[in-house]
Parts: sequence; C-alpha cells; structure tokens
Amino acid sequence: EQKFPYVGAIGSKSKRAVLVKELIAAGVDAHQADLFTCPIGLPLGKSEPAEIAVSVVAQLIQVRDARRADGQEG
Repeated sequence: EQKFPYVGAIGSKSKRAVLVKELIAAGVDAHQADLFTCPIGLPLGKSEPAEIAVSVVAQLIQVRDARRADGQEG
C-alpha cells in the first residue's frame, strides 16, 4: 500500500468533499482520504496564478519542514 506524505489540489471546500468521497469509493482508506488537502496553498496574496503558485510552494515547504521536525522523512 502506497502512502503519500501530502496530497492536495486547487479547489474549494465543497470540491474537497466530493473528491474525498470519490477517493473512498475508489478504495482509498477513509483515514488516508481525509488527509487530502483541498484547497491547497497558504492563504496569502490574491488569486492570481503566480501568487497561487507561491502559496502552494510555501505550503509544501511548510509541510516538509514540519515532517523533518517530527523526525519523519522529508
């Protein structure tokens, strides 16, 4: 069984609910599906593509650093 340290998508909270249901229907463990992040990205800047990209990268760095601090793989 493959476990991913972080999975996310650009979208809304309602889109997240639909995607989590679809993941579970596809056979993904409910706990793993609940870890799915949507919307992805930190709440900063505007909804311009470049600013969304920066917010996503910032969140990925934040998650990576938190995992390293907890002694998990980066």
